[in-house]
Amino acid sequence: REAGGGPQQPRVGVSEGGRGQVPSATSRPPASSAAASLSRLRQDLGRLQTREALQDRRSVPDLALQIARTHLPTAGPPAVFSAMAGAFAAPGLDPRFRLVVAYVFHDLLVKQVSPEERSSVARDGATHFLES
Repeated sequence: REAGGGPQQPRVGVSEGGRGQVPSATSRPPASSAAASLSRLRQDLGRLQTREALQDRRSVPDLALQIARTHLPTAGPPAVFSAMAGAFAAPGLDPRFRLVVAYVFHDLLVKQVSPEERSSVARDGATHFLES
């Protein structure tokens, strides 16, 4: 259990028999599944702008978990973090939404990837999300 009393979320790459591993930046997933995953990610990021999502405490950790388990393995870190950067940098957005996207990245890095993968994800995130 976490300090907050809730159940601890499983980490990608820990005791999952190789499933959910974060691919390296050089691995190339199939283009069709990667495109579909990125389209879904953009939709999910867009939903974070709703009043309901901004008030829902689970919206950030749930999306971070989905990114770790689905989008990173399917589309790869460069594409995922570039999509997040695009959502973050879109003109005319509410500053609260930008903060929520940053929280998703933080939750992904701190809670959703294994310690062994953290430096790789941080490096890819810095290159494709934070520096964009």
